[in-house]
Amino acid sequence: MKKHFLLTIFAVCFWAIPGIFAQQQESYTFCANSSYTYLLDTNATTSSSYYQRFNTGTTSYCAHFYHDTIYTTSGSGSAAGGYGSVKKYAWTGNNTVSSTWTYTVSGAHHDICPMPNGNVLIIVDETINLSTYGGSSTSVSSPIIKEIKPTGTTTGTVVWEWHLKNHLCQTTSSSNTYATYVTDVKQHPELFYVGCTTNGGVTSDWFHANGIDYNPTLDQIVWCSHIKNEIYVIDHSTTTAQAATHAGGNSGKGGDFLYRWGSPENYGCTTDGNGVSLSIIHDARWVPATNSVWPNYISVFHNGGCKSGKGCVLHLPTYSTTDPYNYTYTAGSVVGPTTAVTPTTKSFDVQNQGGCMALDNGNVLITSPNSAFYETRNSSTPLQSITVGTIQSDRLKKVEVFGPWFLTASIPSVTHCANSAISLTFTKKDAPVVTSPTYTYSWSSSPSTATFSSTTAQNPTVTPTAAGNYTFTVTVTMTGTFNSTTITTTTTASVTAVVDACTDVQENPIKGTELNLFPNPTTGTINLNDEFTEDNNFEVFVYNSYGEIIIQEKNSKLLDLSAYSNGIYYITVKSENKNIVNKKIVIMK
Repeated sequence: MKKHFLLTIFAVCFWAIPGIFAQQQESYTFCANSSYTYLLDTNATTSSSYYQRFNTGTTSYCAHFYHDTIYTTSGSGSAAGGYGSVKKYAWTGNNTVSSTWTYTVSGAHHDICPMPNGNVLIIVDETINLSTYGGSSTSVSSPIIKEIKPTGTTTGTVVWEWHLKNHLCQTTSSSNTYATYVTDVKQHPELFYVGCTTNGGVTSDWFHANGIDYNPTLDQIVWCSHIKNEIYVIDHSTTTAQAATHAGGNSGKGGDFLYRWGSPENYGCTTDGNGVSLSIIHDARWVPATNSVWPNYISVFHNGGCKSGKGCVLHLPTYSTTDPYNYTYTAGSVVGPTTAVTPTTKSFDVQNQGGCMALDNGNVLITSPNSAFYETRNSSTPLQSITVGTIQSDRLKKVEVFGPWFLTASIPSVTHCANSAISLTFTKKDAPVVTSPTYTYSWSSSPSTATFSSTTAQNPTVTPTAAGNYTFTVTVTMTGTFNSTTITTTTTASVTAVVDACTDVQENPIKGTELNLFPNPTTGTINLNDEFTEDNNFEVFVYNSYGEIIIQEKNSKLLDLSAYSNGIYYITVKSENKNIVNKKIVIMK
């Protein structure tokens, strides 16, 4: 698990150029061992030469460092790789942490994924009988993905969840109301076929989901299955209710698979038609757009390839060029590319567990579970080898450890007009262990037809001089002190704005009927009045106070904001002829 932002889609390969990036990637590897979690820098030779060591107790499967917080699993569960609780620790000083949250959970196992909002994604099993869904009379463990919001030191609320059982298909009965009836499984890769006999067939341990990652730009989740040897991408922008259906969310497809890759035979296509014969996989991750070799790929740890030094498998999903929330494929054919990349890594023999991470400079961090991690560069000879009893490892850059972590956003008003100033807001957060941080800022615009009130201010205004799509980027340098050492980090963030000429903005443009929202204030559900929406082709956008789109729907009269916290939100409705209506929403629970 490691969260990454999808920005641009392109492919560059430097493997064949001798000497390029023939060094380690800065800065720290985060991993677990026995009763401790560690930050080990690239100079470390053993876990005893740690940069930071944290007493977080025994970790049952995985641990992740996200900003100034450590997330771990603890205790044992009923399934292999299971755990009894999720824990959070705040980094409070040199080699010290403080426990802030322990959440007891039943039926959870394997990987967890911290989210930017402070919530945690977990994998849980539920037992279903496939006969109910048009399959054999067999009880199986079917995966659930839950998003848990911490609400206290030991409590949490499930704010979103997805069930595989709601996205099954069968070929036996058109009257079955539990699983979609289809006549040709190959035509429906968005669903899982209950009669699938490949990759383990139908057993009680049906999927054994074991890896999960979140893409905050796409608002999508990727997870993988040990048994079915596939990765699956689902839409997190849905509500829980929409996630149980086949419609809704940014993709418009509800909780159906937006994409799958690894074993086309599972949906009736060519065996191993994805270019690699997968045998037990773990640790699915998105590769960041900043990666020099595999930008925006998805990686997975391949246990079956470890002996031959091919334990990391990467492929570039078929992202849609016209719809940023969807993928392109032809129903009835293999989904995704029919080739895969398997860079040479350190070889070892392992039956289960483990992980890999494609680093930004093109190296691979690969973990032999309960043994060691290695950083390699298309070679069986590692650049770094550390003996440590961890299951997975995460490489963190200095800025990911010390910050600044921040969000830039335009003013809440969602209509931006040419020759009108837009206020840009920059909020920042550093690791609390950094003493007296100072900052410098540098703003730029693309296209350049915009004027800043100051390019060095934290929160300037910018005035675009023409209509178009603008990207405003700030480069921030932080300097502070940790453990008597000067820390300097540099990072960038961007915010986009659609700037209109604003010659046709009207208060009530669609049908000449006023838009009414009710109830408003609301506890979570908003209705658009029938008089306004009847016979109109329109698109609805809901923005948070930072100007981020949190909901995007087409021709929807009902919006579910129950997953969002109290506050002021903004709604824009655009008609087919680009007329615009703006309103304010207040959530009060």
